[in-house]
Amino acid sequence: KYLSRAPLKNGHEDLAKAKFYVDRVFDLWE
Repeated sequence: KYLSRAPLKNGHEDLAKAKFYVDRVFDLWE
């Protein structure tokens, strides 16, 4: 979700959110 619209608006902020979300998912899976 965040990655697909990152280049269009608030790219850096959305990428930061996406990274945070992915990191949380990986932590939950471990």
